[in-house]
Amino acid sequence: MSTSVGSVALEKDAGTHTTYIPFTFTNDDMSFEVEIPYTYTINPVKLQAKVKNTTRLYGDANPQFSSIYTGFVNNENESEILSHGTYSTTATEKSEVGTYAIKQSGASAQNYVIDYEDGVLTVTKAPLTANVNSYTRKYGEQNPKFEINYSGLKNNETAPAWTVEPTVSTIATPKSDVGVYEITATGGEAKNYELSSISAGLLTVTSVPLLVKANSFSRLYFEENPELSYIYSGFVNDDGESSLSAKPTLRTNATKQSSVGVYPIEIGGADAKNYTFSYENGTLTVNKRQLTVSAMSYTRAYGEENPAFEVSYTGFVNNENEGVLISKPKASTVATPTTDVGVYDITIGNGVAENYDFNYVSGKLTIEKAYQTLSWEQDFSEVKKYDQVELLATASSGLEVTYTVEGNPICSVVKIGNKQYLDCSGEGETVIVAVQLGNRNYWQTTKIYKPITIQGPTGIRSATLNLDSDAQIFDMSGTRINNLQKGVNIVRMSDGTVRKVIVK
Repeated sequence: MSTSVGSVALEKDAGTHTTYIPFTFTNDDMSFEVEIPYTYTINPVKLQAKVKNTTRLYGDANPQFSSIYTGFVNNENESEILSHGTYSTTATEKSEVGTYAIKQSGASAQNYVIDYEDGVLTVTKAPLTANVNSYTRKYGEQNPKFEINYSGLKNNETAPAWTVEPTVSTIATPKSDVGVYEITATGGEAKNYELSSISAGLLTVTSVPLLVKANSFSRLYFEENPELSYIYSGFVNDDGESSLSAKPTLRTNATKQSSVGVYPIEIGGADAKNYTFSYENGTLTVNKRQLTVSAMSYTRAYGEENPAFEVSYTGFVNNENEGVLISKPKASTVATPTTDVGVYDITIGNGVAENYDFNYVSGKLTIEKAYQTLSWEQDFSEVKKYDQVELLATASSGLEVTYTVEGNPICSVVKIGNKQYLDCSGEGETVIVAVQLGNRNYWQTTKIYKPITIQGPTGIRSATLNLDSDAQIFDMSGTRINNLQKGVNIVRMSDGTVRKVIVK
């Protein structure tokens, strides 16, 4: 008997494999084939995976990591890699500049066992540009807080983290004049940024508003203008008028002769390096001058017309007189010719003038008692006993005359109504006196004396009196009666004559 082994194809991949090897058995009379199982192991080859080193900028996302593989056999290459697995590193976008390990795990390849070698991720400084912000402030103010503006910041940062902070400065101080000053930044090292230099900014110092206000004044008409002046509002840095290169100038068109009114005081013309000027005009008020107008005092008698009242002036200036008055003051009094004796004010008013106010000084009108005269032309040569004669003396004042009998009381004075009568009851000689006694407004008159001789009757013992229809009868008290009665009756005839009638 003889045997023979056939050929078989073996697996190339790593691992434990079983295959069947064909055997042929031959003897004289027969031949048969059988397959004999054969188990064998292919060991995987070790493959080295080294993570590639890589670099990125601070703030950037991590790059795609990769590895370099060494150890392929049978002319194989990375196409044999079934999975590169996962890469990991502790570095994130916010990780600071530095080196970080890159680790690989979970890679697989047919027929290979993979060993890993970490790579390095180097985070480098990101480029950063910067400039100092520019600012504007007024003269005399403190400098603002200077800030730097950055271009290229990552991770929503507003400023870089500093190893050494830059110094920002300017030569300008609060007392620096108006102008433009450079703001520089020196030094400075950022942890995560490459900052080569910081561009300078500009500080613009502007002028300060300065108000110059003209003071207001007042004066009287025809006075010299006061010395004009002004005040400042807005100086800084302890500055004063000496800081000005040109002082303000003042002017007004009011002169000493200017009429009453309000005149502007204009101001302007100031100049200074560090100030911008605004102006507020003042006013010069020319007020009226006081003019004293005095009424003269007068005296007159009762019943006379008032005199023409005159006034005198004190206070005119500028060689002026009453001719400049718009309306001359008028003097007046309440007293009339019939006003009683007394002292009355003479008041002044109604003066109008452009440049004067009036101060009125009243005068006095003194009304004194008037002198009066007494006239008495009556003839008493034919008066007889029992006559009743109307007394006819008159006073120039029109006041009632008073009569008295002085001496032999052979007559008496009787008043009937508004008239007075001499009632003769005896015979002989006597004196009748007439006088007007005066009152509050008239002096008493001088007295007039009239001697009178009363003769006896001519033998007539009785008489008959025919009364006309218009005769009026009075009793001795002056009361009117209708008929004659016993005793003395006074009868006024229609012709005006008066008779004394005695009824026994």
